[in-house]
Formats: sequence, C-alpha cells, structure tokens
Amino acid sequence: MWIRCRTHIPRRRIATSPPQIARAYAPAPASQSALIAYMQQASFSVTSTYSQHLTIGFKGTIGQAEQAFHIQINNYRAPNGRIFYAPGSDPSVPAYLAPVISSIIGLDTVRQFSHPPVLSTKHITTTSSHNVNCLAQQSGPNYNYYVPSQTASAYNLTSLYSAGFHGEGQMVGLLELDDYAQADITSYMACYGGSSVPISRILVNGGTGSAPGAGAIEVELDMELVLSAAPKLAGLKVYEAANNAVGYLADWSRIVSDAVPVVSTSWGSCESSGFSQAVYTQENTLFMVAAAQGQSIFAASGDSGSNDCGQTTPTTPSVDDPASQPYVTGVGGTSLSLASGSTYGSEVAWNDGTHAGGGGVSSLWSMPSWQQVPSAINPTFSSGIPCGAAMGSYCREVPDISLNADPNLGYLMYCTISASGCSTSAPFIAVGGTSAAAPMWAAMIALANQKSLHDGNFNLGFINPLLYSIDQNASSTSYTNDFHDVKTGNNYTTGDGNNEYPATADYDMATGLGSYNALPLASDLEMLAKAQTSARTSPANTTWYFAEGSVGGGFTEYLTLLNPDPVKTATVNVTYLFQNHSAVVKQHTVTPSTRFTISVNADLGVSTTAPQQAISAIVQSVATQSTPAVPIVAERPMYFNFHGIKSGTDVMGATNAVNTLFYFAEGDSRLAGPTINSTFITILNPSSTSTAHVQITYYSSGNAVESDSVNVGPLQRGTGIPRVHSQFAIKVTSDIGIVVERPMYFNDYVSTAGGWTSGAASAIGATTLGPNTGSDWLFAEGYTGTGTNFQEYLVLANFTNTNAQVDVKLEYTNGTVQTVPVMVGAFSQDYFDVNNAYKHPVSGCNCTPTGSVLAEVYSSTPSIVAERLMYFHYGPQFISGGTDVVGEAGPSSHTVYTFAEGYTLGSFNEYLTLQNPTTAAETVCR
Repeated sequence: MWIRCRTHIPRRRIATSPPQIARAYAPAPASQSALIAYMQQASFSVTSTYSQHLTIGFKGTIGQAEQAFHIQINNYRAPNGRIFYAPGSDPSVPAYLAPVISSIIGLDTVRQFSHPPVLSTKHITTTSSHNVNCLAQQSGPNYNYYVPSQTASAYNLTSLYSAGFHGEGQMVGLLELDDYAQADITSYMACYGGSSVPISRILVNGGTGSAPGAGAIEVELDMELVLSAAPKLAGLKVYEAANNAVGYLADWSRIVSDAVPVVSTSWGSCESSGFSQAVYTQENTLFMVAAAQGQSIFAASGDSGSNDCGQTTPTTPSVDDPASQPYVTGVGGTSLSLASGSTYGSEVAWNDGTHAGGGGVSSLWSMPSWQQVPSAINPTFSSGIPCGAAMGSYCREVPDISLNADPNLGYLMYCTISASGCSTSAPFIAVGGTSAAAPMWAAMIALANQKSLHDGNFNLGFINPLLYSIDQNASSTSYTNDFHDVKTGNNYTTGDGNNEYPATADYDMATGLGSYNALPLASDLEMLAKAQTSARTSPANTTWYFAEGSVGGGFTEYLTLLNPDPVKTATVNVTYLFQNHSAVVKQHTVTPSTRFTISVNADLGVSTTAPQQAISAIVQSVATQSTPAVPIVAERPMYFNFHGIKSGTDVMGATNAVNTLFYFAEGDSRLAGPTINSTFITILNPSSTSTAHVQITYYSSGNAVESDSVNVGPLQRGTGIPRVHSQFAIKVTSDIGIVVERPMYFNDYVSTAGGWTSGAASAIGATTLGPNTGSDWLFAEGYTGTGTNFQEYLVLANFTNTNAQVDVKLEYTNGTVQTVPVMVGAFSQDYFDVNNAYKHPVSGCNCTPTGSVLAEVYSSTPSIVAERLMYFHYGPQFISGGTDVVGEAGPSSHTVYTFAEGYTLGSFNEYLTLQNPTTAAETVCR
C-alpha cells in the first residue's frame, strides 16, 4: 500500500535523512493508523513499514483482498502462455482513506522483470590458479573477453587504485529478484579480487522464496563485477525479493529506507507494459526520495536497442524502466576495443543485429531540467509527443551514460547454476549487456565517493545534474577529458525505417554521454558537488597539550595524530616535559588524510620495563618553508600495569593553555584492604620563562578537606597527590595559563559491575561552570545493561557556597525520557546512580528505560560540573575496566567531531555514540 506524499520532494544537493523525509513529506500518523486499522479489520496483517513512512506492506488472501477492495480477481492467459491473475476492475476504498492512498500494488501478477546478461558466442578456456581454474588474460590483439584488469586499465580505474581508492569505507547495494550461490562468488573472488568485502544477503518480504533460478546469472554478474572493480568495499548489500511487482517495489522501499549510497539494478521491463502505471508512479516517488537522500542509482537501459518491448518489427520505439526514470541514471552499451597494453582504444555503439544497448525517448516522463542541454536536443529524434510534454518541451531521453556491453568482447563471470544455463564443467563464461555496464558504473562511483570523502567533501549523491553540467564544460570541467565520446554505430532494432538512434558527437540516445575516464571524471564530479555543498570542516588545531603521560615502569604511551588536510603534509614537533630535567623535542611528519602513531617510549628511548618517568607533552604542527602550519588532531592512548592494575586510558588533548582555573567533579583516594583508589593531578606548564604557582583544593561534604601548593617550572610537568583518603571534588587555580589532567586508578568491588573491578581513567578538567544561563553538561555514552555487569554514575559537584538544584535528564534509545531532580549541597558531590534510575524510574515519567542511555545534566545557575563514571565487565571475555569523562558543554554542541585514535582489530571493540540534544532529526556523515 503506497501512501501519498504531502508535498513534492525537491531535488537538493545536500542529502536529507529518512527521518527528515518522513517528517516533511509523509502523511500524518493518524492517517497511517487509520489505513492500518482498516486493513487489519479486513483480516490483513502488517508485514513491513519503512523509515520514510510512504509504504506499508500487508498480507492476506485473495478472498480478503476482494472483500477489502470490492473487486473480483480472475485468472488470465498471456499471449506467451503464461498464466497470471488480475482484478477485473479498479479497487475502491472508503472515502476517508482515498486521499491518503497513492496506489495499491500486489493485486495482480502481470508484471515480471528481466534483463538476463547476453552470453558470448565465442569459446573460452581456463588455466589453473588459486585452486580455481581461472581465465588468464589473452595476448590479443583479437579478444574473446577482457579480464577485470584490462577493463580497469581501459577505463582508467587503475588511476583511482594508484591514488589509494579501492572502495574502502564504501557501501554498494544491488536490487535483485533472484538468489545466488556463494560458492560461485567465492571462486570468482579467488581469481579477480574482492574477497575481503563483507557480503550481506538481505531478504525482503522473505526473499525470492526459492533456490537460485533462471535469474541467478544476473545476480552473480552484478556481484562479481562490482567486487572486481571495487575490491575493498566496506560492504556489498544484495537485496533479494520475489520477481513480481510487490517484491520489486518492496525491494526498492528497503533500499531507499536503508539509504545505501550507491545502488545498481540490472532488472527492468519495457516502459509500455500494461497494468504498470501504478508501479511507475511509486518507483518515481521512491527514486525522488533516494535523490533527496543523496543516493546514486544506476539502471541498465536494456539489451533490445530502440525496441525495448521486443515487439515484432516493424514497430515503434520503446525504452526501459527504471532506466528511463528521471531520478535514475540510465546506463547503455558500447563495444570496446583495446589498444596496446590494454589501454583504451575506441568504442562504438553496441549493436550485433539481435541485441543492442537500450535507448530512446520515454513515453512517461518529460525531460528533466538538467537534461535540457543543447547536445541532448536532436532535431530528428527528440520529441515531446510520446510523454505528452508541454508545447515546446521534450520527453526524457535515455541512456545517460554507457560502458562496454558487447558479449563477444565481454566480461568474465563465474556461474555454475544450471537453472541459469550455467555449467559446473565450464563455470567461467563471457557475458555482456547493459546488465554488466550498470554495476561497473556503480563501482566507479563508489570509488569516486571514497575520493570525495578523502578530500574533505561528501558523497556525490544524485549525479545526473553533474553529468550534464560536465557535458557543458561547466565550472572549468572538461567533457573531453572525462568521457569517451562514442560517435559511431546505432541501436536501431525497430525496423521502422527511421534508423533510430545513431551515435553522434556529444550526447546521443545510443550511448548517452559516453563511457567514463574514471579519475578525471571523479575529480570533476567532486569539484561540482563541492561547489554546491562546500567542503566538510574538521575541528583541528595546530597545538595540543597533554598534561599526563608516563613511560617505563610498566607504562607504554602513544600519541596518535590525524592530519585531515587532503593535500598538505603536516610537520609536527612533540615537546616532552619532565618533572626534573629539560624538555626534549622530536619531529615527525603526517601525510595528508592519514593517521600517524608515535611511540612515546621509542621517541624517548625508554622501554616499558625501564624505571618510570612521568611526562607531559605539547604536540605542535609547525610551518615549513613551503607549507604553513597544518591543523591536526591528537590523542594519547596509554597502556600499563600499575600496582597490579592492567588497563589503559585515552584522552583527546587540550587545544589551548591559557586557562588558570580547572574543575573535576570526581576524585577518589579511598584505601581499604584490597580496595585501591589512586587519584593524581598532573600539571603542564607551557611557559618557557615563568614558573606556575598552582593551588589544588579538595572538597567533600561541604568543606575544603585539603589544599596543596605545587610549583611547576618553565616547560615542566608537575604532579599533585592528595593525602586525604576519601571521595572528593577538585578545584585547581594557577597564576599563569596551564593544562591540568586527572588520572585515576582503581581496584574496587562493585557488585552491579560484576564484582571486583579494576581499571583506570583520565580526563582534562572543565575550565568553567557554564555561562550565566546555567550549567549544562551532555553525555552521549551511557550503559547500565540489566545492572549485573555495568554500573553507571553521574558525579555532580557543586563548587559554589549555595545549594544547587539540578535536573538529570536521561534519554533512552526507544525515545522515552525521564528527568530526575537532584539537590547538590554547597561544595559537595552527588553520585547519581543511573542503574537505580533504570530499575526505579520516577513516578509519572511515562518512560521505559533501556540499558543504553544518554544524559543531560542542567542547573539554572552556573554552579556544577558533571562527570560520567562507569565500571564494567565487558563482553564474553568479562573484561574489567572503567571510564570517567567530564561532560560536553551544552545545551548543544558541535557539528563535527574528529578522533585521532581508533582500533578494531583483534579483541578491540570500538563504538561511536551520538547524542542529538535538539528537537529535530539530524543526518550524520561518518
């Protein structure tokens, strides 16, 4: 059931998230509820809903459908003998629902989708490699097929590879209406790459409902070509549904709901098929949403030339859906000839007399504004008649682009599925068709997206407007550099005597704009997209300060540096400060858009087993003769065995050293038997001339329980150690700018965290209690689980001489919230037990607490500092540890965060927890 959009969805360059789409364009929740209620009253069950709230799936019997929609469903026989069912009249619904429903799909089985690849007529042989009989590259100059490396060389994918772009971090989705054999894909990857790519088989509405069948060859071709051209993708998602209108549209709904950045489909049908108008309309809505979300969708334009419907000739021209859709990039076919060294030679429009690349004039869609360029208006063949365009306007033309589709100069694939005509005795076959060209374009755009993100920009999104801008050499782009313009041949197959459509200079309806020259095209697409969205910004700085650090004595310290600049190399000086001798400076370089790891132990020549040396560090990116100082990001991970506590800490450095006041809500130095809590105050003095006179005050239960003076010499590190054995808050003051950090080590029995728990945490102090409007602290991370292995506290410290009224707002992953009022006494702490709030929510909160929780702590006066203290035993290994961080200053925070440290190999698990403190949904690019 398709729900009508409230307004037209505009085309925009900045991607819109699925929740934003739903909020702006989906009907009111009450309308959706009314529709669901009606269908459930008719004994239908809800099978699927989607994030954009434009589609609802239902399941019921034919009898229930006839009763609900006041129709009679009959069986029919098609001219080819196939039996299908369909209603004898249009469905009807109550008047109050009619304005909500755009269309009802699934009341017939008329439409099926195809596009099988075209097989080569030439014989091919194999050679043994990787325990698979692989096909080797032929010596030429006459070829029966091209191996992936030849295609990559001809179309200049190799230049993207040489620049470091193989698809890392990118995701590609495939719409499929059949299944595949994983063994076939594995065998192919053993020969031609892609084995590291995680493949996800996503069954939509239960999938195809059968074993791999006649269309499996299509599925495997799509997968294998994407993997060969983008061999290091972060993932390949294969969406599978039944081959009917319901399955097809459910497949698209899921793909759009998941917002996969790049999508390819080789399935389609003739644009003129009967009973299909509702399908076209709903496709159009989905593709419009996809474009608004920044998805790039590529569709094969068909293999029947200008006669896509395959009618007996002579006949009128026809084109293929969904390639003809205005928000889809239609991909046509060429025949590629190689020059020496497998470089690009030449191309002609693919047409072997039986098969040809699909193209022509749409009978459904007017020409979009971005296609209205001089080269697309052919005085002989462009027309506004088939689609009923307004006077003086034209219909949409396809294809937009093309690539090699000649099966006799075709792509290799591995297939053993007999239902698809494949054989286990000869599994490698050469294939062609636009079914091969579309996934090859999708793979290239995945590489182009990777390049764009690497260069500090965004994914390219809906690329058709950009392609036709390049056709006009807009903004210093170059059509002749970016495309191979195919000027020879045609895709004429109608037999009507009009010889439509010839390949001509620039755009034509046989080959579109032509085939890609990968690296120049990726660069120009990125440049045009950047001009419309502007580049991403990273919160980088030229100087970072770390007051804490240790080498030797069981300590191993690293500095991880990120250079987010896509072009410039950063030259970095690290100044190491000691407690009792002169500073030491070491220099490193960090290449563009990379992370670099410094071993502090190696820099200082101090092994882990050597005597301990306490240090601080100043990390500074400096100018060179050719390059100004390049902003960077720095973090400091440490690992250690300190008094039997085996753990680690990581902090982001401070970016200035002008503050003279620091606050810490948490400090603990309790000792009792095996219980050990150690807190240190580490001080970095960045001045090269002045001594810092530092006062450290410890507060507990309304009193200052200890006050210590520490003098830290120029470019030295100092350490404060509390003598009191209790829990306390800490205030640090200085007469000159310094940086202060608080490392803590613990071994304590915490029953709700799994028993005896040991670990460590370190944090740089807060430098303010907040503006005059009050104290506001945000925490994106929080976890209580069920209260057996995780214990979370919010430590609230009041640094004023009057009581502070504090609201603790706990936000759960299911969208519910509870706010708990807390009174924090003057110069006192409160350990707010988040686990207890999970088990015993406040009365009337109307909330359902979840184990994952984020928090906002607010006081109407600038009085408090909040920290989040967590103890845990994590995962099946029951890893003991803890964290303690000072909150992020609210009420809202930054739009960009950058992390120099991260690790996911081995037994490491890394998460990014995101908190949105606003009332609107936000789209996040990571």
